[in-house]
Amino acid sequence: MSSSDLDPVRVALVGAFVVALLAAALVGPSGAASSSGAAADASATPTVRVANAELAANGTATADVVLTEAPEGLAGFALDVRVAGDAARISNASYPDTFGLTTDPAIGDDGRRVTVEAADLRERVQPGASDVVLATVELSGVAPGAANLSVEPRQFDADGGAAVEPATDAGTVTVRDPEADGGSSASTADARASAPADTSVPLLTPAVGGALVAGSVALLAVFALVRRRV
Repeated sequence: MSSSDLDPVRVALVGAFVVALLAAALVGPSGAASSSGAAADASATPTVRVANAELAANGTATADVVLTEAPEGLAGFALDVRVAGDAARISNASYPDTFGLTTDPAIGDDGRRVTVEAADLRERVQPGASDVVLATVELSGVAPGAANLSVEPRQFDADGGAAVEPATDAGTVTVRDPEADGGSSASTADARASAPADTSVPLLTPAVGGALVAGSVALLAVFALVRRRV
């Protein structure tokens, strides 16, 4: 067999080998991440989380109350949100358009507590839903300082009527001194809720780098073989 007959065959084989390596490197990591992600979703514990809030002593801010996971959907809920200390008070609360039936927020304890209740009559919260906003609490700054913003689930029902006992994750209200802010009453929402998620993808993973090195070595070997046969 002449070198002109040998070169195309070997080059084609090596090219296929390199492509296979690159495909395995690219598909393998994403497949593993998908599998682990599914496992994490299956084992996730529903948690009612209150966002942090920051405001001036003469300002207002809002904090979302979020259900992190609804593996069996959500038929309805009732909960209390409480603010401790004297730095802030709860002035109001509202619901998203998700829920078809809601009750008027009931504020008690001189603005230290609010009770919210809602039902998902339109079945907007389907099984497997995540990061479901249940309500938004409006806070008013009273005095500089920090206060705990806790949540107490009173009743949570999944689709079908099964009771759900979610965990809780409290937030923090930070009230700034308006004089330190130059008299500004501007407020900022929780960075944890508003900051965009990091969706960047690495351009070169270790697996891809290894595949490129292996492909380069294989191509060099073919070129060396061809040079010997010429």
